[in-house]
Amino acid sequence: MWNPAGEMTPGNTDWVYSMAASKDGDLYASSWARGIYRSTNDGAVWIFSGLTGNRVSHISVAPDGNIYALSKTQSNSYIHRSTDRGISWTDVYSGTFLLNYAGGGEIVYTADGSIVAAFAVTVGPTIGDVSTYVFKSTNGGNSFFQTQVIGLGFVGGMKVTSDNKILLGTSLGGVLRSTNNGSSFGSLTSFPSIF
Repeated sequence: MWNPAGEMTPGNTDWVYSMAASKDGDLYASSWARGIYRSTNDGAVWIFSGLTGNRVSHISVAPDGNIYALSKTQSNSYIHRSTDRGISWTDVYSGTFLLNYAGGGEIVYTADGSIVAAFAVTVGPTIGDVSTYVFKSTNGGNSFFQTQVIGLGFVGGMKVTSDNKILLGTSLGGVLRSTNNGSSFGSLTSFPSIF
């Protein structure tokens, strides 16, 4: 059941784009056009958590319990953080990317404490010209800096391996790999360059 004040209705055109769960059992779901919802009772009731008007494409919970989300409007991309279980949200990164229709992205947490975020950006001149922008935080998520722009389309996902390498899927270049906690990514030649 959705909280009526959250305006989520079965007949609208929103969809749940990403979900995450915290260690204490809270659940988080992003509605593409509405923001983030939170449930503290195994999904029986959902309440609006914030980020009204942003298209939220990714939610994840860091090892320290903070919650991060990637979102965008038509002209800005954001990395948001909540340190109070989704009650309030702060922008820890905001960048202007005009006419940015590209969606998707991912955030991972490395063994050295870095946080790495990647999201797609429409770079133009047409809507189909998309690159992946990679950002990193080395101060516990208080701020992020850009490490790389990868001109290989959309982010297809990002995961940390057991030996602390980061694999990044792209829509035009297959899988890339970082061996330096997200400071740079290079081709993974053992994986074919496929969509």
